[in-house]
Amino acid sequence: MDSIDPLTAHHRGTWRRGDPCQAQPAALKKAGLKDQHIFLEKISSRRWDRPELCHALDALREGDVPVM
Repeated sequence: MDSIDPLTAHHRGTWRRGDPCQAQPAALKKAGLKDQHIFLEKISSRRWDRPELCHALDALREGDVPVM
């Protein structure tokens, strides 16, 4: 697979169902995305604030592609 840099990813998973949240970040890493460009939300879906989403948006630079 081709490298997908520059790309910033935000992932909010369902943490109650075992460990399904690891599949998407692992696939992003395998595709060439660097750890510092993957932002994982580890909070309840009942909360409105998304600190990792804010970090992901702050990390974006011109030409980057955000993946949610």
